Amino acid sequence: MGNARIIGKTDNTGFLPGAKTVVLAALVAVSTAQFIFPAPFLNGAVNYITVAAVLISLPFTGRTSGVICLALFFSGAYLIYASGAGWQQMMEALGKNTGLIVLLLAVPLLGVPLKHGGYIGVLDALALKCMRRRYQMYLVPAIFSHVLGVFMNLGAVPLTHEVTARGRLAGYPGLLAKSLSRGFGAALFWSPNMVVTALVLSYLNVPWQDYVHLGLLFAGIALLTGFVADLFSREGREPEEGRASGSAEPYIDRVKLGQLAAAGVVFLLIVILIETATGLPVIRTVPVIALALPAAWLFLLGRKDLIRAGYEDYFRNRINKYDGEVVLFAAAGFFSGALALSGWSERLCAYVMLFQAHSKAGMALVLLGAIILASLAGIHPMVLVSAFGASLDPAALGFTPVQMALVLIAGWALGAAVSPMSGTNLVVAGLTGKTPLEVGCANLPHAALVLAAIILYLAKG
Repeated sequence: MGNARIIGKTDNTGFLPGAKTVVLAALVAVSTAQFIFPAPFLNGAVNYITVAAVLISLPFTGRTSGVICLALFFSGAYLIYASGAGWQQMMEALGKNTGLIVLLLAVPLLGVPLKHGGYIGVLDALALKCMRRRYQMYLVPAIFSHVLGVFMNLGAVPLTHEVTARGRLAGYPGLLAKSLSRGFGAALFWSPNMVVTALVLSYLNVPWQDYVHLGLLFAGIALLTGFVADLFSREGREPEEGRASGSAEPYIDRVKLGQLAAAGVVFLLIVILIETATGLPVIRTVPVIALALPAAWLFLLGRKDLIRAGYEDYFRNRINKYDGEVVLFAAAGFFSGALALSGWSERLCAYVMLFQAHSKAGMALVLLGAIILASLAGIHPMVLVSAFGASLDPAALGFTPVQMALVLIAGWALGAAVSPMSGTNLVVAGLTGKTPLEVGCANLPHAALVLAAIILYLAKG
Protein backbone atom coordinates (compact mmCIF):
# COMPACT_ATOMS: atom_id res chain seq x y z
CA MET A 1 0.00 0.00 0.00
CA GLY A 2 3.04 2.28 -0.16
CA ASN A 3 1.78 4.28 -3.10
CA ALA A 4 -1.92 3.42 -2.93
CA ARG A 5 -4.44 6.13 -2.38
CA ILE A 6 -6.99 5.73 0.38
CA ILE A 7 -9.85 5.84 -2.12
CA GLY A 8 -8.84 3.06 -4.42
CA LYS A 9 -9.40 3.18 -8.16
CA THR A 10 -12.00 5.64 -9.38
CA ASP A 11 -14.09 4.90 -12.46
CA ASN A 12 -15.22 8.16 -14.03
CA THR A 13 -17.67 6.52 -16.43
CA GLY A 14 -21.28 5.63 -15.77
CA PHE A 15 -24.23 7.28 -14.06
CA LEU A 16 -22.98 7.32 -10.46
CA PRO A 17 -19.60 8.95 -11.20
CA GLY A 18 -21.37 11.53 -13.35
CA ALA A 19 -23.88 12.24 -10.60
CA LYS A 20 -21.02 12.54 -8.10
CA THR A 21 -19.38 15.20 -10.25
CA VAL A 22 -22.66 17.14 -10.40
CA VAL A 23 -23.12 16.94 -6.62
CA LEU A 24 -19.58 18.08 -5.87
CA ALA A 25 -19.85 20.92 -8.37
CA ALA A 26 -23.14 21.92 -6.75
CA LEU A 27 -21.46 21.91 -3.32
CA VAL A 28 -18.77 24.30 -4.55
CA ALA A 29 -21.31 26.52 -6.34
CA VAL A 30 -23.84 26.74 -3.50
CA SER A 31 -21.12 27.24 -0.87
CA THR A 32 -19.72 30.08 -2.99
CA ALA A 33 -23.18 31.60 -3.35
CA GLN A 34 -23.72 31.34 0.40
CA PHE A 35 -20.41 33.12 0.98
CA ILE A 36 -21.30 35.98 -1.39
CA PHE A 37 -24.99 36.21 -0.45
CA PRO A 38 -25.37 34.95 3.14
CA ALA A 39 -28.81 33.51 3.72
CA PRO A 40 -30.14 30.91 6.17
CA PHE A 41 -31.71 28.77 3.44
CA LEU A 42 -28.39 28.60 1.57
CA ASN A 43 -26.62 27.52 4.75
CA GLY A 44 -29.13 24.72 5.15
CA ALA A 45 -28.76 23.78 1.47
CA VAL A 46 -24.98 23.51 1.86
CA ASN A 47 -25.41 21.07 4.75
CA TYR A 48 -27.81 18.87 2.78
CA ILE A 49 -25.57 18.89 -0.30
CA THR A 50 -22.68 17.89 1.96
CA VAL A 51 -24.71 14.87 3.07
CA ALA A 52 -25.41 14.01 -0.58
CA ALA A 53 -21.71 14.40 -1.42
CA VAL A 54 -20.76 12.00 1.40
CA LEU A 55 -23.36 9.41 0.39
CA ILE A 56 -22.43 9.47 -3.28
CA SER A 57 -18.67 9.42 -2.56
CA LEU A 58 -18.86 6.59 -0.03
CA PRO A 59 -19.09 3.76 -2.64
CA PHE A 60 -15.81 4.98 -4.17
CA THR A 61 -14.00 5.06 -0.82
CA GLY A 62 -11.56 2.30 0.10
CA ARG A 63 -12.61 -0.35 2.61
CA THR A 64 -10.36 0.77 5.47
CA SER A 65 -11.26 4.41 5.05
CA GLY A 66 -14.94 3.53 4.77
CA VAL A 67 -14.91 1.53 8.02
CA ILE A 68 -13.23 4.39 9.89
CA CYS A 69 -15.72 6.90 8.52
CA LEU A 70 -18.76 4.77 9.35
CA ALA A 71 -17.44 4.26 12.88
CA LEU A 72 -17.08 8.02 13.32
CA PHE A 73 -20.54 8.69 11.90
CA PHE A 74 -22.28 6.08 14.08
CA SER A 75 -20.37 7.09 17.21
CA GLY A 76 -21.16 10.75 16.60
CA ALA A 77 -24.83 10.01 15.94
CA TYR A 78 -25.07 8.08 19.21
CA LEU A 79 -23.47 10.90 21.19
CA ILE A 80 -25.81 13.46 19.63
CA TYR A 81 -28.86 11.28 20.25
CA ALA A 82 -27.82 10.60 23.86
CA SER A 83 -27.32 14.32 24.47
CA GLY A 84 -30.91 15.06 23.48
CA ALA A 85 -29.91 17.28 20.55
CA GLY A 86 -32.20 17.43 17.56
CA TRP A 87 -31.99 17.02 13.80
CA GLN A 88 -30.83 20.61 13.28
CA GLN A 89 -27.80 20.14 15.51
CA MET A 90 -26.97 16.89 13.72
CA MET A 91 -27.06 18.63 10.34
CA GLU A 92 -24.83 21.42 11.63
CA ALA A 93 -22.34 18.82 12.85
CA LEU A 94 -22.40 17.16 9.41
CA GLY A 95 -21.57 20.50 7.82
CA LYS A 96 -18.79 21.35 10.26
CA ASN A 97 -15.98 20.62 7.79
CA THR A 98 -17.79 21.68 4.63
CA GLY A 99 -15.51 24.70 4.23
CA LEU A 100 -12.49 22.40 4.26
CA ILE A 101 -14.11 20.13 1.65
CA VAL A 102 -14.91 23.06 -0.63
CA LEU A 103 -11.36 24.36 -0.23
CA LEU A 104 -9.99 20.95 -1.22
CA LEU A 105 -12.25 20.80 -4.27
CA ALA A 106 -11.71 24.37 -5.47
CA VAL A 107 -7.97 24.92 -5.07
CA PRO A 108 -6.97 22.54 -7.93
CA LEU A 109 -8.50 25.16 -10.23
CA LEU A 110 -5.38 27.24 -9.58
CA GLY A 111 -3.53 24.64 -11.61
CA VAL A 112 -5.58 25.40 -14.74
CA PRO A 113 -3.41 28.37 -15.83
CA LEU A 114 -0.28 26.30 -15.17
CA LYS A 115 -1.43 23.69 -17.66
CA HIS A 116 -3.09 25.92 -20.24
CA GLY A 117 -0.84 28.96 -19.88
CA GLY A 118 2.38 27.23 -20.92
CA TYR A 119 4.03 27.10 -17.48
CA ILE A 120 4.59 23.36 -17.05
CA GLY A 121 7.90 23.44 -18.92
CA VAL A 122 9.10 26.39 -16.83
CA LEU A 123 8.25 24.60 -13.59
CA ASP A 124 9.95 21.40 -14.73
CA ALA A 125 13.12 23.32 -15.63
CA LEU A 126 13.05 25.24 -12.34
CA ALA A 127 12.63 22.03 -10.34
CA LEU A 128 15.45 20.37 -12.25
CA LYS A 129 17.70 23.34 -11.54
CA CYS A 130 16.81 24.01 -7.89
CA MET A 131 15.98 20.56 -6.50
CA ARG A 132 18.83 18.39 -7.72
CA ARG A 133 20.31 17.66 -4.30
CA ARG A 134 18.58 15.56 -1.71
CA TYR A 135 18.42 18.36 0.88
CA GLN A 136 16.96 20.74 -1.72
CA MET A 137 14.24 18.22 -2.51
CA TYR A 138 13.11 18.46 1.12
CA LEU A 139 13.73 22.12 1.91
CA VAL A 140 12.21 23.81 -1.15
CA PRO A 141 8.65 22.42 -0.73
CA ALA A 142 8.86 22.81 3.08
CA ILE A 143 9.79 26.48 2.97
CA PHE A 144 7.33 27.26 0.19
CA SER A 145 4.41 25.53 1.95
CA HIS A 146 5.30 27.37 5.16
CA VAL A 147 5.51 30.85 3.62
CA LEU A 148 2.42 30.36 1.47
CA GLY A 149 0.56 28.75 4.38
CA VAL A 150 0.93 31.95 6.39
CA PHE A 151 -1.44 33.63 3.94
CA MET A 152 -3.46 30.80 2.39
CA ASN A 153 -3.98 28.34 5.23
CA LEU A 154 -4.53 24.78 3.98
CA GLY A 155 -4.83 25.99 0.40
CA ALA A 156 -1.03 26.30 0.41
CA VAL A 157 -0.57 22.52 0.43
CA PRO A 158 -2.15 21.63 -2.93
CA LEU A 159 -0.73 24.77 -4.52
CA THR A 160 2.78 23.93 -3.30
CA HIS A 161 2.34 20.38 -4.57
CA GLU A 162 1.24 21.74 -7.93
CA VAL A 163 4.46 23.75 -8.19
CA THR A 164 7.06 21.39 -6.67
CA ALA A 165 5.99 17.85 -7.62
CA ARG A 166 8.30 17.97 -10.64
CA GLY A 167 11.25 16.07 -11.99
CA ARG A 168 13.05 13.72 -9.64
CA LEU A 169 11.00 14.75 -6.60
CA ALA A 170 7.83 13.39 -8.22
CA GLY A 171 9.29 9.90 -7.80
CA TYR A 172 9.51 10.23 -4.02
CA PRO A 173 5.99 10.80 -2.67
CA GLY A 174 7.02 10.00 0.90
CA LEU A 175 9.67 12.69 0.91
CA LEU A 176 7.26 15.22 -0.59
CA ALA A 177 4.56 14.27 1.93
CA LYS A 178 6.90 14.93 4.87
CA SER A 179 8.12 18.20 3.40
CA LEU A 180 4.62 19.53 2.70
CA SER A 181 3.08 18.53 6.04
CA ARG A 182 5.99 19.72 8.19
CA GLY A 183 6.51 22.99 6.35
CA PHE A 184 2.83 23.88 6.52
CA GLY A 185 2.52 22.63 10.10
CA ALA A 186 5.22 25.05 11.27
CA ALA A 187 3.02 27.98 10.17
CA LEU A 188 0.39 26.86 12.70
CA PHE A 189 2.68 28.00 15.52
CA TRP A 190 2.46 31.72 14.80
CA SER A 191 0.38 32.87 11.82
CA PRO A 192 -2.62 35.02 12.85
CA ASN A 193 -4.44 33.65 9.81
CA MET A 194 -4.43 30.12 11.21
CA VAL A 195 -7.58 29.04 13.00
CA VAL A 196 -5.69 27.52 15.92
CA THR A 197 -3.72 30.71 16.68
CA ALA A 198 -6.77 32.96 16.55
CA LEU A 199 -8.87 30.52 18.57
CA VAL A 200 -6.38 29.92 21.39
CA LEU A 201 -5.35 33.55 21.77
CA SER A 202 -8.98 34.64 21.96
CA TYR A 203 -9.75 32.05 24.66
CA LEU A 204 -6.76 33.14 26.75
CA ASN A 205 -7.12 36.88 26.01
CA VAL A 206 -3.52 37.06 24.79
CA PRO A 207 -2.71 39.80 22.23
CA TRP A 208 -1.07 38.37 19.11
CA GLN A 209 1.86 40.78 19.40
CA ASP A 210 2.61 39.40 22.88
CA TYR A 211 2.74 35.83 21.59
CA VAL A 212 4.22 36.13 18.09
CA HIS A 213 7.89 36.12 19.13
CA LEU A 214 7.47 32.78 20.92
CA GLY A 215 5.42 31.39 18.05
CA LEU A 216 8.08 32.39 15.51
CA LEU A 217 10.79 30.81 17.66
CA PHE A 218 9.04 27.44 17.70
CA ALA A 219 8.05 27.69 14.05
CA GLY A 220 11.76 27.94 13.31
CA ILE A 221 12.45 25.01 15.64
CA ALA A 222 9.74 22.98 13.88
CA LEU A 223 11.27 23.67 10.46
CA LEU A 224 14.76 22.80 11.73
CA THR A 225 13.72 19.60 13.52
CA GLY A 226 11.76 18.54 10.45
CA PHE A 227 14.93 18.79 8.40
CA VAL A 228 16.96 17.00 11.11
CA ALA A 229 14.43 14.15 11.25
CA ASP A 230 14.59 13.84 7.46
CA LEU A 231 18.38 13.37 7.59
CA PHE A 232 17.75 9.83 8.86
CA SER A 233 15.43 8.97 5.96
CA ARG A 234 16.77 6.77 3.18
CA GLU A 235 14.21 7.73 0.58
CA GLY A 236 15.86 9.45 -2.37
CA ARG A 237 19.39 8.84 -1.08
CA GLU A 238 20.71 6.94 -4.07
CA PRO A 239 23.69 8.59 -5.84
CA GLU A 240 22.89 12.13 -6.92
CA GLU A 241 21.95 12.61 -10.55
CA GLY A 242 24.53 15.11 -11.63
CA ARG A 243 24.41 16.88 -14.97
CA ALA A 244 26.24 14.93 -17.64
CA SER A 245 29.35 16.51 -19.10
CA GLY A 246 28.41 18.77 -21.95
CA SER A 247 24.68 18.61 -21.29
CA ALA A 248 22.78 21.86 -21.56
CA GLU A 249 21.69 23.79 -18.50
CA PRO A 250 17.87 23.63 -18.15
CA TYR A 251 16.37 26.57 -19.99
CA ILE A 252 14.06 28.72 -17.86
CA ASP A 253 11.80 31.17 -19.66
CA ARG A 254 12.33 34.27 -17.56
CA VAL A 255 9.24 35.97 -18.96
CA LYS A 256 7.04 33.05 -17.94
CA LEU A 257 8.82 32.86 -14.59
CA GLY A 258 8.17 36.56 -14.03
CA GLN A 259 4.51 36.03 -14.89
CA LEU A 260 4.30 33.23 -12.33
CA ALA A 261 5.91 35.40 -9.66
CA ALA A 262 3.60 38.31 -10.47
CA ALA A 263 0.53 36.05 -10.37
CA GLY A 264 1.63 34.68 -6.99
CA VAL A 265 2.09 38.18 -5.58
CA VAL A 266 -1.28 39.30 -6.95
CA PHE A 267 -2.97 36.22 -5.50
CA LEU A 268 -1.47 36.80 -2.04
CA LEU A 269 -2.37 40.49 -2.16
CA ILE A 270 -5.96 39.63 -3.02
CA VAL A 271 -6.13 37.18 -0.11
CA ILE A 272 -4.60 39.69 2.31
CA LEU A 273 -6.75 42.60 1.14
CA ILE A 274 -9.99 40.61 1.38
CA GLU A 275 -9.14 39.29 4.82
CA THR A 276 -8.06 42.72 6.06
CA ALA A 277 -11.17 44.43 4.70
CA THR A 278 -13.72 41.82 5.72
CA GLY A 279 -12.15 39.80 8.54
CA LEU A 280 -13.32 36.64 6.78
CA PRO A 281 -11.16 33.52 7.17
CA VAL A 282 -9.08 32.44 4.20
CA ILE A 283 -10.72 29.02 4.25
CA ARG A 284 -13.82 30.81 2.91
CA THR A 285 -12.20 33.35 0.61
CA VAL A 286 -9.60 31.15 -1.13
CA PRO A 287 -12.19 28.91 -2.88
CA VAL A 288 -13.93 32.00 -4.30
CA ILE A 289 -10.64 33.41 -5.53
CA ALA A 290 -9.68 30.01 -6.96
CA LEU A 291 -12.88 29.96 -9.00
CA ALA A 292 -12.26 33.39 -10.54
CA LEU A 293 -8.49 33.80 -10.81
CA PRO A 294 -7.79 31.17 -13.53
CA ALA A 295 -10.22 32.85 -15.95
CA ALA A 296 -8.74 36.28 -15.27
CA TRP A 297 -5.20 34.94 -15.62
CA LEU A 298 -5.84 33.24 -18.98
CA PHE A 299 -7.72 36.29 -20.23
CA LEU A 300 -4.77 38.57 -19.46
CA LEU A 301 -2.46 36.13 -21.26
CA GLY A 302 -4.64 36.43 -24.37
CA ARG A 303 -5.68 32.76 -24.03
CA LYS A 304 -9.39 33.35 -23.48
CA ASP A 305 -10.14 30.58 -25.97
CA LEU A 306 -8.71 28.11 -23.41
CA ILE A 307 -10.76 29.30 -20.42
CA ARG A 308 -13.72 27.05 -21.16
CA ALA A 309 -11.48 24.06 -21.90
CA GLY A 310 -9.62 24.55 -18.62
CA TYR A 311 -12.76 24.69 -16.50
CA GLU A 312 -14.34 21.74 -18.33
CA ASP A 313 -11.21 19.67 -17.71
CA TYR A 314 -11.35 20.57 -14.02
CA PHE A 315 -15.01 19.64 -13.59
CA ARG A 316 -14.71 16.43 -15.61
CA ASN A 317 -11.38 15.10 -14.39
CA ARG A 318 -10.26 16.85 -11.19
CA ILE A 319 -13.16 17.68 -8.88
CA ASN A 320 -14.25 14.02 -8.61
CA LYS A 321 -10.93 12.56 -7.47
CA TYR A 322 -11.22 13.21 -3.73
CA ASP A 323 -13.79 10.63 -2.64
CA GLY A 324 -11.95 9.41 0.45
CA GLU A 325 -11.06 12.91 1.53
CA VAL A 326 -14.63 14.19 1.17
CA VAL A 327 -16.00 11.38 3.34
CA LEU A 328 -13.22 11.55 5.93
CA PHE A 329 -13.42 15.33 6.28
CA ALA A 330 -17.16 15.15 6.85
CA ALA A 331 -16.87 12.23 9.29
CA ALA A 332 -14.12 13.90 11.34
CA GLY A 333 -16.07 17.15 11.55
CA PHE A 334 -19.27 15.33 12.49
CA PHE A 335 -17.59 13.38 15.29
CA SER A 336 -15.88 16.52 16.58
CA GLY A 337 -19.19 18.37 16.63
CA ALA A 338 -20.86 15.43 18.40
CA LEU A 339 -18.27 15.48 21.18
CA ALA A 340 -18.92 19.16 21.77
CA LEU A 341 -22.72 18.75 21.73
CA SER A 342 -22.64 15.81 24.13
CA GLY A 343 -20.53 17.62 26.73
CA TRP A 344 -17.67 15.16 26.53
CA SER A 345 -15.13 17.95 25.94
CA GLU A 346 -15.79 19.35 29.43
CA ARG A 347 -15.53 15.89 30.97
CA LEU A 348 -12.19 15.35 29.30
CA CYS A 349 -10.92 18.54 30.94
CA ALA A 350 -11.92 17.21 34.34
CA TYR A 351 -10.12 13.94 33.67
CA VAL A 352 -6.91 15.76 32.68
CA MET A 353 -6.94 17.73 35.93
CA LEU A 354 -6.69 14.41 37.78
CA PHE A 355 -3.15 14.08 36.41
CA GLN A 356 -2.06 17.58 37.43
CA ALA A 357 1.73 17.65 37.68
CA HIS A 358 3.99 19.64 40.01
CA SER A 359 5.91 21.48 37.29
CA LYS A 360 5.14 23.41 34.12
CA ALA A 361 7.06 20.90 32.04
CA GLY A 362 5.15 17.99 33.56
CA MET A 363 1.77 19.65 33.09
CA ALA A 364 2.68 20.59 29.52
CA LEU A 365 3.54 16.95 28.86
CA VAL A 366 0.12 15.89 30.19
CA LEU A 367 -1.75 18.40 28.02
CA LEU A 368 0.31 17.78 24.90
CA GLY A 369 0.12 14.03 25.40
CA ALA A 370 -3.67 14.15 25.76
CA ILE A 371 -4.12 16.23 22.59
CA ILE A 372 -1.69 14.15 20.52
CA LEU A 373 -3.05 10.79 21.70
CA ALA A 374 -6.61 11.93 21.05
CA SER A 375 -5.52 13.04 17.57
CA LEU A 376 -4.02 9.62 16.92
CA ALA A 377 -7.35 8.11 17.94
CA GLY A 378 -9.13 10.21 15.31
CA ILE A 379 -10.37 13.06 17.51
CA HIS A 380 -9.61 16.42 15.92
CA PRO A 381 -7.17 18.50 18.01
CA MET A 382 -9.71 21.31 17.96
CA VAL A 383 -11.91 19.39 20.41
CA LEU A 384 -9.44 19.18 23.30
CA VAL A 385 -7.73 22.49 22.52
CA SER A 386 -11.07 24.30 22.67
CA ALA A 387 -12.04 22.52 25.86
CA PHE A 388 -8.72 23.21 27.58
CA GLY A 389 -8.58 26.82 26.42
CA ALA A 390 -12.08 27.56 27.67
CA SER A 391 -11.91 25.60 30.93
CA LEU A 392 -8.37 25.62 32.33
CA ASP A 393 -6.80 28.46 34.33
CA PRO A 394 -3.16 28.97 33.23
CA ALA A 395 -2.14 30.36 36.64
CA ALA A 396 -3.54 27.30 38.45
CA LEU A 397 -1.32 25.10 36.28
CA GLY A 398 1.76 27.30 36.75
CA PHE A 399 1.72 28.79 33.25
CA THR A 400 1.67 32.36 32.05
CA PRO A 401 -1.09 32.93 29.46
CA VAL A 402 1.55 33.12 26.70
CA GLN A 403 3.08 29.79 27.74
CA MET A 404 -0.35 28.22 27.91
CA ALA A 405 -1.04 29.50 24.40
CA LEU A 406 2.17 27.87 23.16
CA VAL A 407 1.23 24.52 24.72
CA LEU A 408 -2.26 24.47 23.21
CA ILE A 409 -1.18 25.70 19.79
CA ALA A 410 1.69 23.21 19.75
CA GLY A 411 -0.69 20.44 20.75
CA TRP A 412 -2.91 21.24 17.78
CA ALA A 413 0.06 21.52 15.38
CA LEU A 414 1.71 18.28 16.51
CA GLY A 415 -1.60 16.44 16.73
CA ALA A 416 -2.40 17.46 13.16
CA ALA A 417 1.08 16.34 12.07
CA VAL A 418 0.69 12.76 13.35
CA SER A 419 -3.06 12.16 13.10
CA PRO A 420 -4.32 10.15 10.12
CA MET A 421 -7.58 12.10 10.39
CA SER A 422 -6.19 15.64 10.29
CA GLY A 423 -7.10 17.90 7.40
CA THR A 424 -3.42 18.47 6.60
CA ASN A 425 -2.56 14.79 6.36
CA LEU A 426 -5.73 13.97 4.45
CA VAL A 427 -4.87 16.59 1.84
CA VAL A 428 -1.19 15.59 1.70
CA ALA A 429 -2.13 11.92 1.40
CA GLY A 430 -4.53 12.61 -1.43
CA LEU A 431 -1.94 14.66 -3.31
CA THR A 432 1.02 12.33 -2.90
CA GLY A 433 -0.67 8.94 -3.15
CA LYS A 434 0.27 7.92 0.39
CA THR A 435 -2.26 6.88 3.01
CA PRO A 436 -3.07 9.30 5.87
CA LEU A 437 -1.66 6.73 8.30
CA GLU A 438 1.65 6.64 6.42
CA VAL A 439 1.89 10.44 6.43
CA GLY A 440 1.14 10.65 10.15
CA CYS A 441 3.57 7.88 11.14
CA ALA A 442 6.37 9.48 9.09
CA ASN A 443 5.93 12.66 11.16
CA LEU A 444 6.25 10.94 14.56
CA PRO A 445 10.05 11.49 14.92
CA HIS A 446 9.64 15.16 13.96
CA ALA A 447 6.79 15.62 16.45
CA ALA A 448 8.85 13.98 19.20
CA LEU A 449 11.73 16.42 18.61
CA VAL A 450 9.45 19.47 18.72
CA LEU A 451 7.73 18.12 21.84
CA ALA A 452 11.09 17.69 23.54
CA ALA A 453 12.08 21.26 22.64
CA ILE A 454 8.87 22.63 24.19
CA ILE A 455 9.33 20.60 27.37
CA LEU A 456 12.96 21.78 27.71
CA TYR A 457 11.91 25.40 27.17
CA LEU A 458 9.23 25.23 29.87
CA ALA A 459 11.50 23.35 32.27
CA LYS A 460 13.96 26.25 32.15
CA GLY A 461 11.34 29.00 31.91
